[in-house]
Amino acid sequence: YEDVFGHIHVSLTMSREYKSEKGIGKLIFKTNKWREINGTPKMCNIIRHKNKWMAHIVYEISEVRLKKNPEVMAVDLGIINLATTADTKGNTNIHSGGCALSVQHYFNKEIAKAQSKSDKQKVKSKKKWLMSSKRTKQINQILHTVTKRIIDTAKSNKVGTLVVGNIKNIRKDKNWRKKESQKLHSWGFAKLTQQLEYKAKLAGIRFLKVSERNTSKTCSVCGVMKKSNREHRGLYKCKCGNRINADINGAVNILKKYLRGNVSRSIGVVATPVVWRNYNVVPK
Repeated sequence: YEDVFGHIHVSLTMSREYKSEKGIGKLIFKTNKWREINGTPKMCNIIRHKNKWMAHIVYEISEVRLKKNPEVMAVDLGIINLATTADTKGNTNIHSGGCALSVQHYFNKEIAKAQSKSDKQKVKSKKKWLMSSKRTKQINQILHTVTKRIIDTAKSNKVGTLVVGNIKNIRKDKNWRKKESQKLHSWGFAKLTQQLEYKAKLAGIRFLKVSERNTSKTCSVCGVMKKSNREHRGLYKCKCGNRINADINGAVNILKKYLRGNVSRSIGVVATPVVWRNYNVVPK
C-alpha cells in the first residue's frame, strides 16, 4: 500500500517456525517512490545486512527502441582520466579519475594497516573487511556518477551511437607499468564499460566496442604512429603540428576507427575539452 507521503509499503508474513525462533511474525519494507523503476517486478531477494532487512527487487523492463540520431561519441578509458570522450561534432570531455585515485590510495593504506595489525595478533581483521567494503562502494559511486554524466552528455548532443575502446589486453596495448597495472586491475574497467552499456541501451543509444590497439600512439591528424609522440603530463605532440591532450587524441582515434567504414562521415574541429572532476565522494 502507499501512504500519504508517497512511500510504498510491502508486508511479508514470516513462517510459524521463524516467528517462534526469532520472535518476528511480519516484515514490512518501505521504499521511496522515486526509487521505483518503470517495469514489472520479477524477483525479490530478502537479505539481512548489518542488522537491517533489505529487499533486492529485479525488474523486467521493455527494450528501448534505438534512436536514429546520426552523431557518434567515442570513449577512451584511462587511469588518470577515467574516461575521455569525443564526438562527431567535435565536442570533447575529460572525466578525471583523481577522486577515485584518492579514495583508493586512502583505503589501500588503511587496509594495509589493518592487515598488519591482524597479522601481529594472529586474528582475522574485521576492519580490513569494512575498509574494503567502503572502498568498493565509493569507487562504484564514482563510476556511476561518471557513466551517468557521459550518457546525459550523449543525449544532450543527440548521439545515436556510443563507441567504447575495447579493454581486452589493455595492459599490453597501453604498456602500463606494474604499479599502474595494479591500479588498473582494482579499478574495474569492465564494470565501467558494463554501466555505460546498460545506461546507453536504456537511453536508446547503440553501444559498440572497437579495438584500442595503437590509438594512444597514433596522431589523430596525420595518422603517423610513433610511441614517443606521447609526452609527459598527457600531451601528444606530432611533427605535423598537432598538439593535443593524449587522451583526447586516443578518443578521436577510436572514433575514426569506427567511422573508417563510413566515408560519408567526418569529425568536426576538436574543441577545447571540458574537464569534469568528482567531489561528491570522500574517504570516511
